Amino acid sequence: MEPTHLTPQAARPEDSGNPRAVGAPGVLRAGRLRAPRPITAIQQADLDGNTDTELDASWGPMRPTPGVPEYISTHSALGEAAAVVLTETLGPTPFTMTSTTALPAGSTRSFPDFYSASLENTRSRVWVGVHFRKACDDGRAMGHEIGAIVADLLPPGDDHTRAP
Repeated sequence: MEPTHLTPQAARPEDSGNPRAVGAPGVLRAGRLRAPRPITAIQQADLDGNTDTELDASWGPMRPTPGVPEYISTHSALGEAAAVVLTETLGPTPFTMTSTTALPAGSTRSFPDFYSASLENTRSRVWVGVHFRKACDDGRAMGHEIGAIVADLLPPGDDHTRAP
């Protein structure tokens, strides 16, 4: 169970400083949302005043913690936005990819559709320890909205370039 005191509340558009930019991945994190990364929350759990947070001073993520804020997960937002646009463009297409960052390097992954890949992408941020689930789920939800906006802006194509 993730500590609820580390979960930021949704920001209002007026909190971003730029109402036109609200909805872009990462914009809502500017200034108002200062949720700690898992590494900080776990290694310094004795300082948060919450007895439900377990201290483990030697804990570390499986991958280096990126130098960007915890909330929202832009990785999750961008992956979902891409899934929406690709699904709108190509339809629910199964695909296989070779990853240069998975362990072992060169691993091949197959997915039944782009949304399945986006979900795994979102979950991976929690699994490797660089985000809490709320940041990833909210990032994915934001990405879905952004992808839908982009997909609506795409010009109609022939039967081979746009899903029915």
